[in-house]
Amino acid sequence: MLFVRTQSYMNVSGAPISRIWNAVKQLKLPQVSSLVVIHDELSIPVGKVQVRKQFTSARGHNGLRSISENIGGGYTKIGIGIGKPTNGEVADYVLTRFNKQDLATIEMDTIPQVVSIIEDMKMGRYIYEVSENIMGEEKKKKKKAKKLRKIDLEMEGPGA
Repeated sequence: MLFVRTQSYMNVSGAPISRIWNAVKQLKLPQVSSLVVIHDELSIPVGKVQVRKQFTSARGHNGLRSISENIGGGYTKIGIGIGKPTNGEVADYVLTRFNKQDLATIEMDTIPQVVSIIEDMKMGRYIYEVSENIMGEEKKKKKKAKKLRKIDLEMEGPGA
């Protein structure tokens, strides 16, 4: 397991993560086979944790969008809830330090939860799961291909 923190802002982290991930893949290390991105998440309350499968939407998160634009969506996401701003700009909110209560929640509850999730990932849980939307699209493609093959066979007919 390899942990990396880029020196860039999250919203433009796709290029540096792409460079690092490509370098890691070139090493062909058997124990480093998938990418997991830990990120802030506005859509869930402070301290809550959400694991999101590969190929799920960035949902407006500029950092995840940047990563997906650079390497595609084949990575698992661990979102750490930061809540939504009650007033003001989102950009200012995400750069603001946590208050003492929220920081305590993250230190006492969230970090152990994330460590547990990472341990589960080492055992294969979450890590290779793919969004149902992607699987649904694959099923649709296969069904369409099967239907086209059936049409081709019918057109050939028994005397062909």
